Amino acid sequence: YIKDLLKVPYELAYIGSYCTSSTKQNLLNLLEDIRTFYIELIANTEWMSPETRALAIDKMQKMKFRVLYPDVLPDYSGLTYHGYDEGGNLLDAIAAIQKMEDTQSVEKINQPVDRGEWDLQKMPTTTINAGNETTLNSILIFSGMLAGGFMYDENAPVEQNYGRLGTILGHEITHSFDTQGYTRDAEGLPYGWWTNEDEVAFRQKSDKLVNYYSSMNVLPGDTKLYSGILVQTEAISDMGGMKCMLALAEEIPDFDYDLFFRSFASTWARQTSYNMESTQAHQDSHPLGFFRTNVTLQQFEKFFETYGIGPGDGMYLAPEDRILVW
Repeated sequence: YIKDLLKVPYELAYIGSYCTSSTKQNLLNLLEDIRTFYIELIANTEWMSPETRALAIDKMQKMKFRVLYPDVLPDYSGLTYHGYDEGGNLLDAIAAIQKMEDTQSVEKINQPVDRGEWDLQKMPTTTINAGNETTLNSILIFSGMLAGGFMYDENAPVEQNYGRLGTILGHEITHSFDTQGYTRDAEGLPYGWWTNEDEVAFRQKSDKLVNYYSSMNVLPGDTKLYSGILVQTEAISDMGGMKCMLALAEEIPDFDYDLFFRSFASTWARQTSYNMESTQAHQDSHPLGFFRTNVTLQQFEKFFETYGIGPGDGMYLAPEDRILVW
């Protein structure tokens, strides 16, 4: 009853118990670092025309970050109802809750729409997820992602945090420039802002990724080939997230790349069954965990350097065969 009827106070209680302003600021700082990297990346993308490049940079500059909890928390201090020992009952309590929430909704009538509003009723921060709202040009990082300290721990080595949550943050930002997100402008509106030549160049790069994934056998005995079309947006974003973190890692002295890569791999480690894996492979837009790890890392020279991988080794992929889109 508490979670269903008092969704927002439930969320506020969680925020008060498990979220800190320092963690929020740390993640915002990391997102800003990724933003800066992407602006520089776009500015130096040779196959982009100056017109498209300028609009892409504008999109990055206007991207909003919503992390862990709203900057302004909703006020439920005016909500009052009586317990059973005070002569109250469940129906009266429900009516009081509904009246207050209706009042909050009515107050928005004829007011300017706040496209950056975070409605905890519709988007509970206890959700274990992160996302890119392409229609709002906004990144959402729910506090449920941090539960248990696996994805992010303030006391963990930077390599671990970069390999886990860091690559996720870069992944979500890259979605703004995958084969779906690139159709939205800085305001999140569908708008053909790419030149025809730029779009053709981008599609040639993404088609190479699609073809690579489509050539793979998923599992022994599964005769149906993988669908590169199905997983292209997520695969593009996985590689973008890794590229972001590797760029930021270059600025840290004595960075432990082995710990970084192992932390990244542990993010996608799963215990599953053959049937579940086979079903997911042909229905889920996310690549299977071992593809998210191995195919992503195959695109980066730093991975080969770290483990001494070269031509003839199973993980090696020649530069001309690599499928990195960004």
